[in-house]
Amino acid sequence: MDGRGSGIHETLPIEKGALEMDQKPEGATKIFVFGLIGLLVCPILGVVVWVLGNIYLTQCRQMNVQPEGIAVAGRILGIIATVFWILGTIITLFILPFTGGGFSQ
Repeated sequence: MDGRGSGIHETLPIEKGALEMDQKPEGATKIFVFGLIGLLVCPILGVVVWVLGNIYLTQCRQMNVQPEGIAVAGRILGIIATVFWILGTIITLFILPFTGGGFSQ
C-alpha cells in the first residue's frame, strides 16, 4: 500500500451531474394507484390523476430523464376514467330522461 487510499475503501470520482441523471421525479406509483382507483371506483379522480401525470411528465422532461412506465400507465388510466366519467354524466343527464329510462316511474 502506498498510503493514498487504495484498496477496498477507495472512492471513485463522481462526475458532476452523475447523481442527478439517476434521479426521477417522485410520485410514479401514486399516479398509478390513483389512476386505478379512478378507473375502478371514483372516475372524478381521473381528472386529478391526469393533471398529476402531466406534471410528472413535465418534470421528467425538465430533468432530461425517461419517465417511469408505471406513471405513464397511471396517466392513461386517468384519461380513460375521465372519459368514462364524462360519458356517464352525459348519458345520465341528457339521454336517459328522454328515452323513458332512468328516474321516472
